[in-house]
Amino acid sequence: MQSSGKSTEDEVSRSIENFRPAAPRFAALILALALAFAFASCNSKNPVAPEAPLPPGGGGPGSGTYTITLTASPAQLVAGSTDGTTLTATATNSNSQSPPDGTKCAFSTSLGSFDQTKAMTLTTISFSGGKAVATLFPSTTTGTATVLAQIDTSSRQLSVPIRAADQTFFIASISPASGKPDGGTPVTITGAGFVQTMRVTFGGIAATTLTYVSATQLTARTPPPPSVVAAGSALAVDVTVSKASGASTVSDTLPGGFIYANNGNGETPVIFSVAPALGSNDGGTTLAISGSGFVSPVAVKLGTSALGYVTASVSSSSDSSITAVTPAASAKLQGQAVDVVVTNTGSGASATLKNGFQYENTQFFISSITPTSGPYTGGTAVKIIGKGFVSPVQVSFGGITQPNPTVKSSTEIDVTTAAATVTACNPPSGTVSVTNLSTGTTATSTFNFTYTVTSPRLTSLSPASGKQVGGETITLNGSGFDSSGRVTFGGTVSQSVNVGATTTATAPAFTGTLLTESCDDNHDGVKGTRNLPTAVDVTFTSAATGCTDTLTKGYTYNPTDTSCIGDSGGGGGTPPVADFTFRNSNFIPGAVDFFDTSTNNPTQWTWDFGDPISGSSNVSQDQNPTHAFMGGNKTYQVRLTAKNAAGTGTVQKSVTIPLPP
Repeated sequence: MQSSGKSTEDEVSRSIENFRPAAPRFAALILALALAFAFASCNSKNPVAPEAPLPPGGGGPGSGTYTITLTASPAQLVAGSTDGTTLTATATNSNSQSPPDGTKCAFSTSLGSFDQTKAMTLTTISFSGGKAVATLFPSTTTGTATVLAQIDTSSRQLSVPIRAADQTFFIASISPASGKPDGGTPVTITGAGFVQTMRVTFGGIAATTLTYVSATQLTARTPPPPSVVAAGSALAVDVTVSKASGASTVSDTLPGGFIYANNGNGETPVIFSVAPALGSNDGGTTLAISGSGFVSPVAVKLGTSALGYVTASVSSSSDSSITAVTPAASAKLQGQAVDVVVTNTGSGASATLKNGFQYENTQFFISSITPTSGPYTGGTAVKIIGKGFVSPVQVSFGGITQPNPTVKSSTEIDVTTAAATVTACNPPSGTVSVTNLSTGTTATSTFNFTYTVTSPRLTSLSPASGKQVGGETITLNGSGFDSSGRVTFGGTVSQSVNVGATTTATAPAFTGTLLTESCDDNHDGVKGTRNLPTAVDVTFTSAATGCTDTLTKGYTYNPTDTSCIGDSGGGGGTPPVADFTFRNSNFIPGAVDFFDTSTNNPTQWTWDFGDPISGSSNVSQDQNPTHAFMGGNKTYQVRLTAKNAAGTGTVQKSVTIPLPP
């Protein structure tokens, strides 16, 4: 029997890779999908390689209504990249018909995500035009993403390597992927970047008679296993290739890449996997059992020593695979995880795969979740209690798919919530649903899980008042402030907000209309108006959630000009037109002389030098003042307000210190 080539070897090796880290039942399912069909066509002299390679890009076709093809383009990903690979699943039934549009296909992955912005290892896509298409994005770490596409009880697996951007050395596959329990099995190792001086270990033990064939191929004989493999059992070990690189050593590992199988005297069977791992209590599920040492005729039974056994109907068998149809579950076995027992009837030798098959629990429901709420940022550990849970599952809260649910048992699922998007301070809330991906059935709760938000609360400001031109640093007292916050004073946005142990915002300039009162400072009977301190609302708004809180009339602007402005319509003349010039002082080093050039005969002058560091000396009532600025190499906004009985005029100019000569 000829080797099937690299495609099949990759699928067999990568399927074993998922045997160890995955959840027990999911691991059994994934391993079965690759191994069961890789062994199905082989003769007794070569229990590993099938007679023909599998279709490009696909794993085993699974069992069930459809035969699935799964491809990835491109075939591998670069860790940390924003570029994904397009997964395409096509399927046909025994009549060569594709699934109807709208048929659900569940995609799952052991590494990477189906969402570029968050962790999402499960997704459900509807068939359209005979195919279902999903995008897988790489993780930031290297490894192999084992992708599973599932339609009803039909499945197909695909391995997508996630490599470092500059990785040119790796192990891709081993053929055969299983062998004798005491070592000595000839194997071919494929990959890239191999050199003459390589080292290969199986479970930490160096291989013997290692031969360099090319930069992409090595041959070796397996060493003895790291521990004794008892008759009727198997041991999966990691396979590591290493080479010297300068003063250091680089290596790559294929987890669970080789299986030591002990068939005892040659007639003791060993079970590697059973697929599918879930079936109806009514029986009729076709099982693909893979392993070694099967000697026809064989008998298959399901059950436990405590609950009893029922006998399956064997339709075909070879030394490495058995096809059998499950019987109906007895009353005690309904809804139970059962052992799968294979017996070579001629010798009586048997092998058992503990909890190898799950009779579907027809009671499938969610009874409670704890807790029932958590922050919208995610990270809440939630325990889902119910009945009939079978891995793999997809869990959603209020329509939000939750990452990496762990099926602890048929009655418990543990999940850590994903982050949720909040708009208008209205966090998502909705029912909890659990979908058993093996069957496509869904249980939905009668209660909700609610994402929560912490709304901001403004209690006071310090200081609570400041200049009309703004610029003061204001401390916001309260709680619930987040770094996305925006602060407005009377509707004007602060351009500087700092959220931390103390939350501050810089008051913007007042842009509204000041309150006024009637006045007659000259007591000449000509009425005028005076600007009054004016309070405005201060609002904190979270851009992340839309939550907001307002401190009504929380901040007071003090007007720059509080003089009595005459009524020009009452015979008081013409208000001044303010203006001024300036130069370096001839008498005070670093100071600036200011000269009033206002027209229409002002009688009062108010200067604001825009230099808050200088304190009370920041203002002057002189007509032609001299001001020493506290900091050089800066530009200050200097404002002059000129007044007479008819009114006021104001001008503002930029003054850069030091002035040019």
